[in-house]
Amino acid sequence: MKLLARASLLMVLALAGCDLPLISDSGGEQDGFRVSAALGQVRLRNNTPDVVHYVIYSEGAIVDLNPNPEEWPSLHPGEMRRIPYAEIRGESRDVDGAVVYWWNGEGGYQGPLRVAFR
Repeated sequence: MKLLARASLLMVLALAGCDLPLISDSGGEQDGFRVSAALGQVRLRNNTPDVVHYVIYSEGAIVDLNPNPEEWPSLHPGEMRRIPYAEIRGESRDVDGAVVYWWNGEGGYQGPLRVAFR
């Protein structure tokens, strides 16, 4: 029994070293841009060959998007960013998720992607 418990603990620690969410994950991927939520934050990962510009709002927020996406925050190819729920525009305690609008120069407007808070 002790051997099984130790093996389980070692597996959890090994997975924690990888970039895998251990508790919960929600989101999706679109053309190489990945959005997920876990541990009180939204994770954005750019697996495209281009710079991706994005903006994130809480679900249901009334949004007036800046018409120039190149002025939005950006992620370079291979880059990942973690955004705490509290830093999401329009975030409140009774919101269940966020919407990520994203754009790249090569493919144009791509979003939105919805992510549920977990």
